Amino acid sequence: MYNKLTVSFIAITLISCNSNTNFKIGSINSQGGIGRTNSYEHIGSFVVQEANNEITPGPDSLFGAIVPPLVISSYQTVVATSNGTISQLNSSRIEWRTKLDDDAFVCSGMCADVQRNIYCSSSDGHLYSFSSDGKLRFKTTFSDSKNLICSDLLMLTDGIVLADGGGVFTKISVDGKILWSWISSLPTLPTFCADETGSIYAAITHNDYTNSDTLIKISSSGICIWKAVFPSMRILEAPIVYNNRVIVGVISQGNSPEIVECSSQGQIIRTIPLRATPRGLSIAVDGCIYCVGYNSGLGETQSVIQAFSVEGKELWYLKLGCKLSSSILIGTDNIALIGSKGMAIAVYLLHKTGTLDNFLSLDSAPSLLYQPAVAPDGSIVFAGNSIGCLTRVGRKKGLF
Repeated sequence: MYNKLTVSFIAITLISCNSNTNFKIGSINSQGGIGRTNSYEHIGSFVVQEANNEITPGPDSLFGAIVPPLVISSYQTVVATSNGTISQLNSSRIEWRTKLDDDAFVCSGMCADVQRNIYCSSSDGHLYSFSSDGKLRFKTTFSDSKNLICSDLLMLTDGIVLADGGGVFTKISVDGKILWSWISSLPTLPTFCADETGSIYAAITHNDYTNSDTLIKISSSGICIWKAVFPSMRILEAPIVYNNRVIVGVISQGNSPEIVECSSQGQIIRTIPLRATPRGLSIAVDGCIYCVGYNSGLGETQSVIQAFSVEGKELWYLKLGCKLSSSILIGTDNIALIGSKGMAIAVYLLHKTGTLDNFLSLDSAPSLLYQPAVAPDGSIVFAGNSIGCLTRVGRKKGLF
C-alpha cells in the first residue's frame, strides 16, 4: 500500500475530556496494567499532532535505554540505560539519578507502586526499589544467576512478582521481604499477567516447535492452581487476561499460527486460526481481540493485523508492508501500531472497523526502542536505544 516511509515529523496522542497529568490511584505496570491488555480506552482516541525529542543532559546522553521507559506522570519518566544508570526525567531535566551496584544493569521492564516507589530487577539477580525522590529503599536477592534474563516486573496490591530465566517465580513485598517462590520445570516467557484477584497466568515453554508448552495459574499466595498443557503447541505470545478470558498466541503442529482462548479455570474455550505468526496481542473492553503478526523469511516483511469478536469470529484483517513488532495500543475509537521498515519507525492509525486512517513516520527521531509507554495525558513515550533521549509524542503545544 505504501512503498516507503514518508519523511515527516509527526506524532500521536490520546485525547480525552479531561487533561490528566497523573495516573489514577493505583500501581503502574507496562502494557496497559496487570492484565497486559494494551487497552488505553479510558484515556481516549488517538489523533495526530506533534513529537518532541528530549535529550538527556550530561554524561547519560551517551547511553541508550535497554528496557522500555516507565511513565510516572505526564511529565515524569524513569529510564534505565545500558551503563546501569536509572534516572527520573522531567522533560530534559534530571530530577534524580542513581546507579546499580557492581556494574549491574536493569534487565526487564520496571514498575511502580501507589506511592510511586520504583522497582527494577538487575542483571546480577537483585530487585531494587527506589523512593519517588531516588533514594534506595531496599535491594533484595531473588536469584544467584549472573547476566540474568528476567521477566518484566508485575506490581500487584501486595507485592512484586518476577521470574528468572530458570523458571523460578518469586513474590517480594513492597518493603523487600520474599513472600514466596515457586519453581517451574521450564522457563517462562518474558511477560506474564494477573487478574483482579492477584492470580498469575504465565506460559512456560520448551522453546521449540516439537514439544507441548504449558499455561499455568499461580495463586496470589504462590500455589500452582492448575497447569494446562497445549498439545503440540509452542506458545510465542505471553498470556493476557481480561474478564476471566486468558489469551495466548501459539504455533500449532509446527507451522499453524493460532490464538488459544482459555477460561480462568484452565479449560480451552476455542482456538482461532491466524494469517501469520503472532507477534502481539491486545484485548479491548468490549472483548474484541487484536493480533499483529508476520512471518520471518526471505524477501520483504509483510505484517497482518486481525480483529476478532468475543466469539472468536474474524471481523477484519489488514496487510501492511512493514514489520510490526509490538502489540496494538487500543484507544476509544481507533488503534495505534508501531511499525518499522529498514531503519525507520512509523505509526499507523486504524479505525476499529479496520480501515487505515493515517500513516505516520518518526524519521526525525533517534533510534528508538519499539515498545513505548503511554502517559496519563495520552502522550506516547519512546526511549532512545543509542543515545539518552525520550521521544514524547502527543498534543501540539498551545492546542486544547
